[in-house]
Amino acid sequence: MKLRVFWEDRETGQRALLAGFLALVTVVVFVPSLFNGFTNWDDPIYVTGNEAIRTLSAASVKNIFTSFHYGAYKPVVFLSFAVDYYFFRLEPMGYHAVNLFVHLLSVLLVFRLLLLIKAGTAVAFLTALLFAVHPLRVESVAWITERKDVLYAFFFLLSLVCYGIFRQTRRAGFYALSLGSFLLSLLSKPMALMLPLILWAWERAAGGGSRSKTARRIPPFFIVLAAVLLVNFFAHESSTDKQSVTAFGFPDNLLMTAYAVFFYLKKIFFPLNLSCLYSYPQKIQGFLPPVYFLSLAGAAGLAFVLAKIRKRSPGIFLGFMFFLAALVPVLPLALKSSVTLADRYTYVASIGIFYIVAEIAARLYGRSRGWRAVIVIALAAVVLTLSFLTRERIRVWKNSVVLWTDAIRKNPYRTEPYVFRGLAFFDQGQAGEALMDYDTAIGMNPRLAEAHVLKGNVYLSERQAAKARESYNRAVEISPEYALAYYNRANSYFDQGLWKEAIADYEKALDINPEYAKALYNRGMAYLQEREYEKALLDLRKALSLGMEVDQAMLSWLEEQTKK
Repeated sequence: MKLRVFWEDRETGQRALLAGFLALVTVVVFVPSLFNGFTNWDDPIYVTGNEAIRTLSAASVKNIFTSFHYGAYKPVVFLSFAVDYYFFRLEPMGYHAVNLFVHLLSVLLVFRLLLLIKAGTAVAFLTALLFAVHPLRVESVAWITERKDVLYAFFFLLSLVCYGIFRQTRRAGFYALSLGSFLLSLLSKPMALMLPLILWAWERAAGGGSRSKTARRIPPFFIVLAAVLLVNFFAHESSTDKQSVTAFGFPDNLLMTAYAVFFYLKKIFFPLNLSCLYSYPQKIQGFLPPVYFLSLAGAAGLAFVLAKIRKRSPGIFLGFMFFLAALVPVLPLALKSSVTLADRYTYVASIGIFYIVAEIAARLYGRSRGWRAVIVIALAAVVLTLSFLTRERIRVWKNSVVLWTDAIRKNPYRTEPYVFRGLAFFDQGQAGEALMDYDTAIGMNPRLAEAHVLKGNVYLSERQAAKARESYNRAVEISPEYALAYYNRANSYFDQGLWKEAIADYEKALDINPEYAKALYNRGMAYLQEREYEKALLDLRKALSLGMEVDQAMLSWLEEQTKK
């Protein structure tokens, strides 16, 4: 299989230059992201606090592919982070560089994909350029945790490109590459699940093959999809930390789905006031605001227009269908999550809209000879404006304090940004600022148990054990099954040498989560202080089996004591 098959012989030089230009622009626009740091939004789970990525060996790779992480199965993402850690340790620039490089590859794949469907060089180039520099890409590229997004998109697009080459050349190797890339995409993020339907629609729209060929080509993709979704189902069910789901019924979710489609279209065409969090809809007398009902009416009108243009403008119709298909997994009707809207959800979906824009621009250029210069200047102005907005948005992801300050400015009535910024202030040693943010969050929601626990942590770090316990007590009152509240209250007793009280709270935490390794370790140390050596040895051995570091000399000493 020769690599030159990825590029057609005709106009190869011109297209290679355009590809090089796309790569250059992508790097120039996103290079500021290389100087950003980690944030406290999931980066500790995926990278900075993830012990699973600290070694790169046959055993660790096996562990990554045979383990579930926080209710999900995304081994390709964790493997990529393990490779990063091997080379960069915890230097964020390396992780950001990999995210940028994968995004760059996806830009080139968009260009190649559009050439494969005979969109024309100009349309393919403009589509890829808009995809490369749009501000909605920032969340996926500049947020290290969203390696899952750029990886899923890269393999998703690679699968489409390889399938397109297979259709042209009939080389089985490219079909195998397409199927394998789809599997890797799913193992990066389940959002890739709509690809088999997109391939089926491609076959039907192309009309070049018989139904029997389509019937043979597409089912293996559905088989792969079913297998990975089944694994993810078991991953979710095995999780002890399932994400809470906002309580909306089917009618509300239908309205929110219609609203989401127009929300994303608005952000694509007017990417202003972007945020890492968007506010939940607030009901008024039991009903969502009028804009949600108007969105449903608008969706009906949009469906009517699409039905009318289906045969007259099949390219535009298919572009919009691609947009909708890529969005389906994260629309409120399908997404079982408290997150209803996010910039990152448009990463692949927006390609369909950019294709429509490029197609319309090409038609206007072809029909308006006197206005060609104006069209080119207007497009250049759009690309420059998007690039400027992207670079400005990248600055927001500089660190946790900057990120959450931006979120607070745009969503002042949500508690999450204050909690996360409080954590960031605490990590920087700014206890006073952290307490103010936690108090603000508690003021908005007095029953926010997490904020009470975090407030207690600040007091504990300041050696104010009594105040810390007041906060932990309040958290326990609000949420009696909150293991972390019992664990931290136990720590406050431990720090004061109140071993029995500490042991009692560690036991409560372990009743809720029997595999709470830190609680096992600390209870073992408390038992040690109480000279209950047998109990200490049992706890410390179990903590060791769960990944905690335990002094082997101390274990040996405890073994000797239990034999006496």
